[in-house]
Amino acid sequence: MSHPGISTRLNVLNNQECFRIIETCKPFVEPSEIGTPDSSHMVDTKTRRSKSVMISPRDPRFDSIQPLMQKTVEAFMICTQTFFHYPVTHVEDIQFTEYLEGDFYNWHMDASPATPRFSSASLCLSNFTEFEGGQLSFRDMIDPDTEGDEPLSIRIQQGELAVFPSLLVHSVKPITQGKRYALVLWTPYVDEETLQKSQEKSEAPVMTQGHDPIVF
Repeated sequence: MSHPGISTRLNVLNNQECFRIIETCKPFVEPSEIGTPDSSHMVDTKTRRSKSVMISPRDPRFDSIQPLMQKTVEAFMICTQTFFHYPVTHVEDIQFTEYLEGDFYNWHMDASPATPRFSSASLCLSNFTEFEGGQLSFRDMIDPDTEGDEPLSIRIQQGELAVFPSLLVHSVKPITQGKRYALVLWTPYVDEETLQKSQEKSEAPVMTQGHDPIVF
């Protein structure tokens, strides 16, 4: 799958690895929050209805899947660096999300002055035969396969990673049947001083997760 402004990578994780992540994270999900203008967080079921949990590298509940998280982080960083030519040094803690029938996430951006981010990513953990709906849609990108000005909607395959700029307005369409599980990743905006230092160095950046989880 290829679309302008979106980088995808197939088979980042295999089916068994996706299943391991789901079974490990599913018992810990809670109602998802959204970011607010004052940098706080709240549950707003009119904007977002789903459940989620943050996967921190310091959380012992997720020790068994940390190698899979690192594998996902590396793929995310490589896509961001090669497709967007952006020097990535780390990512934030990863969010595991659960969308059940009727769940959705309306139009939103992942970046704001309070949470400056450069790129975002979604990795689908569910087989496409296990749910209906749940497409990742982009408001300001036109779907070439539809008539008129319909926003672009993509359906990510199991184990596939889709990377896009955090300022793109996007949504998750309502689930009409089944369950959709996914990982969500973000890379923070790099300030000018860090950017210059990165450009001066020839070595690859450290592929590690960030220290402070930010839920949007």
